[in-house]
Amino acid sequence: IVFQQGTTKLSVEKNKTSITSDIGMQFFDPRTQNILFSTDYETHEFHLPSGVKSLNVQKASTERITSNATSDLNIKVDGRAIVRGNEGVFIMGKTIEFHMGGNMELKAENSIILNGTVMVSTTRLPSSSGGDQLGAGEWVRYKLCMCADGTLFKVQVTGQSMGCQVSDHPCGNTH
Repeated sequence: IVFQQGTTKLSVEKNKTSITSDIGMQFFDPRTQNILFSTDYETHEFHLPSGVKSLNVQKASTERITSNATSDLNIKVDGRAIVRGNEGVFIMGKTIEFHMGGNMELKAENSIILNGTVMVSTTRLPSSSGGDQLGAGEWVRYKLCMCADGTLFKVQVTGQSMGCQVSDHPCGNTH
């Protein structure tokens, strides 16, 4: 069954029901006429009912995702998340954290700009060599290095002019 008016479409199929609209939609309580849920494309906001803390969807397309000023925005996925923008993707926040169980890929036609302090935890990066831990109270320093294919690895700094050119590295023949 498909009902369609303009750009709004309701589709009821064997394994799914979908509502598609280019102009937004509203769900009303028929008794009170109160709005239960709406998508306001004028202001780019989802108006979730009070008490609803999360929106769980299989697929969503929107122009903007934000949290209010006093809340964190958490996006969790079981599989793969793709964030794509025709005119760029801008991620802004006081603190931005990415936690992955697998790989993370950043692709750009021109450049990727990380403006500010960027921290990479080196605990899961491959080492160039085993190296001994220094004595109590002393710091072990590492240099972050990158292979030609983009693989990151760490090299323990043992001297003042230490570089990434070490014999034991994960880059294969080139680095």
